[in-house]
Amino acid sequence: MTVVETLKASAEPSEEPEAWVQTERGGSTAAMRRLREAIQPGRSHPLGATPRPGGVNFSIYSKDSTGLDLLLFDAVDDPQPARVIALDPARHRTYHYWHAFVPGISAGQIYAYRVQGPTEPARQRRFDGDKVLIDPYGRCVAAPSRYDREAAAAPGDNTAFAMKSVVADLSGYDWEGDEPLQRPFAQTLICTVAAGPCWHLCANGFTNPSSPVNEAVVYWSGLRVMTLEPPRRRHSPSLLR
Repeated sequence: MTVVETLKASAEPSEEPEAWVQTERGGSTAAMRRLREAIQPGRSHPLGATPRPGGVNFSIYSKDSTGLDLLLFDAVDDPQPARVIALDPARHRTYHYWHAFVPGISAGQIYAYRVQGPTEPARQRRFDGDKVLIDPYGRCVAAPSRYDREAAAAPGDNTAFAMKSVVADLSGYDWEGDEPLQRPFAQTLICTVAAGPCWHLCANGFTNPSSPVNEAVVYWSGLRVMTLEPPRRRHSPSLLR
């Protein structure tokens, strides 16, 4: 079932059978109004995409933005989204948080954002409403077969080349017996370490310098370092957490 079909099933029946599809290409005002009414305001917490009974809650922080579109895709290689949901700030913005509850979708849904706002480089504002952006609070990403970092950074629409986010249901994750440390924040040091230089500085003190990763993790854990960020390689934005 496509995004449009699931949204259609979750809203009031329409007298125009094709209206839901037509709204993707500038359909009738009545059909667009019914589709907007199916989208609920949602909540600003938690951030990211959170599966809930009957749908998914989306929330993202963007202080200086003036508009935000939620894009829903049927497949990661689709050149255009199946549905573009333009969030009304009167219903979907609380302080600096944009949020919406979309009924009829669930874990596995592919999505992304477009964000509108000022372009003022001197003030560190570089909004570009043409660009497809992944969710900074997302738990999973998917790369299309045509993914190209340089092409995605070029001027204009980058939908066909950009990564997309995927709604993830964390309740089904197998933690393999791992449990929270239950360490009070008063006794916790949260720090980001540039792992690359540390490999070279610390390797000489490890028993197995040719593969210092495991020993380095143990060493930094003893120092209560909670987050490790390895050096970023070209075309490899993944992080070690």
